[in-house]
Amino acid sequence: MIRERDVAPAWIRIGGIRRSGVAIDLRDVPESIEIEPPDLVSQLLAAIRPASGCRLDTRTGGVRRGAGEIDIDVDCVAPSTPMALDRVGSRGSLRSTFAAAARTIGWTSTAASELADRRLELSRLEVPTVEIEAARRRVAETGTDVDRLREEIATIRGELSTRRELEADPDPARERLAEATANLAETETVHIAARQELERARRRARHARDVRERRLRLEDEIGNLERAARRQLARRLSPVVHDRLAGLPVETAFPAETSPVESDEERVGDLRDTPLLAALAASAIAGRRAPVVSVSGGRSNLGDDPLDGAAASIARRFGYPIVRV
Repeated sequence: MIRERDVAPAWIRIGGIRRSGVAIDLRDVPESIEIEPPDLVSQLLAAIRPASGCRLDTRTGGVRRGAGEIDIDVDCVAPSTPMALDRVGSRGSLRSTFAAAARTIGWTSTAASELADRRLELSRLEVPTVEIEAARRRVAETGTDVDRLREEIATIRGELSTRRELEADPDPARERLAEATANLAETETVHIAARQELERARRRARHARDVRERRLRLEDEIGNLERAARRQLARRLSPVVHDRLAGLPVETAFPAETSPVESDEERVGDLRDTPLLAALAASAIAGRRAPVVSVSGGRSNLGDDPLDGAAASIARRFGYPIVRV
């Protein structure tokens, strides 16, 4: 049996609406101030978690923040647990919540070392920037210049031959031929250099492609390792959650057909089932003292919530305020 204990209450002001306590029900607020529930949840979470713009309230030792888009002030204990534990309810993965709680109390998975190695390797892999189009254009431009000069030289040679046949002065043609030949030699050198640079750019592009492919493989491996780690930590924490749920004044049996940690696809959707309470219990195990936002499916669910009539008692047993939206 988990005994009730002292919990630092939270104070919330949303415009002219003021609520306080250890179990704060805001499910009527979206309709009252004409705001979509997801927007209210986002702003409320931003107001609860310290960030830029927060300041300590010297009276309570908590955090006070104006949320900006809507006028929200929250005085509460500052969160010291991960953001994954800030909310429970819709769109929440129990496996992720359990794993976050387990890590908070210092538990690690057998994949932790390998996962750290993969992340380190990924952080060191930078895909080089390769500008190959400019190199291609340079080759094309210098190639055109070479062709033009060769045609010019051929024309001058024809003119020089004609002058000789006519016994005209060949010197002007010779001078132009010498100048064009020198220009051609210089342009051919530039063209060769451009082709070499293009080949180097192609090698760099191949290297960049190899690095990108390696990054993709690493990201895939990291994703698999992260899922394995979450699964292992969640399974390890599950019996602790069962124990923590014992004695609560609500039904707490896990649904037999859908264990909350068997699949990443399992979502907390029906708030009448144990997953909501399991997520709240996981936050308590992690030592949560700041408020947790419990997200319901809307006003139609006001009477179908396991927290109805028990939220304050559960909050005191778990050790933190519960804010219902």
